[in-house]
Amino acid sequence: MDDVGNGWFRCSVIATADANAAGAVNILLSSGSETVSYNGDGTSGLFLWGAQVEALAYPTSYIATEGSSETRGEDGLTHPATTLDILSAAGTIYFSYTPISDTPSLGHNSNRASIFRIAATNAMQIHVNASARLDFVAYDGGYKTAFKSFTPARGTTIIGTVKWDGTNITVYVDGAAGTPVACGALDLAGLASFLIGHEPTANRACDGMLRDIHVFGEAHADALVSRNADMLAAAS
Repeated sequence: MDDVGNGWFRCSVIATADANAAGAVNILLSSGSETVSYNGDGTSGLFLWGAQVEALAYPTSYIATEGSSETRGEDGLTHPATTLDILSAAGTIYFSYTPISDTPSLGHNSNRASIFRIAATNAMQIHVNASARLDFVAYDGGYKTAFKSFTPARGTTIIGTVKWDGTNITVYVDGAAGTPVACGALDLAGLASFLIGHEPTANRACDGMLRDIHVFGEAHADALVSRNADMLAAAS
């Protein structure tokens, strides 16, 4: 159950059928003893809106439907990388990430839940993998990977940070750094598309909510990373 503000909550239930058979989904009011037939008080109640059923192991965002089933493209945003400081030899990316599953990476290609991908000739990837860690992968003719372990928990927001400074790449979760990994100067030429969220070409869904995305063309010091993470956490 996720608080989306102004008294509204987004509720989801994930279930796996134990047999192939017809089923039904009902949304009902019940008493505290889970009795669906009881006397109300004439004033209490609730508003329901946006119900949907999906054949997935996780809920997606709302799909507007009128009279028949509908489909829409996966949630994702693409931005031209050439207009960002992301092509700098040093950089820092901050973001707030709230998983919608305790195991956000499972069920996807390579067991990776995508967060960002910057792609073309060379590539950078930020994802959650099956080992319960936040990975930052840079490719410029060879793979360089840094990570910070954390425990995904549905509805619990983390502040993720990745940075590269011409010597190392480092991943942070809530301001705490993982082990820096030597990378040297990254050759970021050819990075064209900054993909935020789903990576449809690789079938890696972003199983969570992303917000407060900040991109800087410089490597921030640990103390600044910690302060910025605290500010983003306070705003989440």
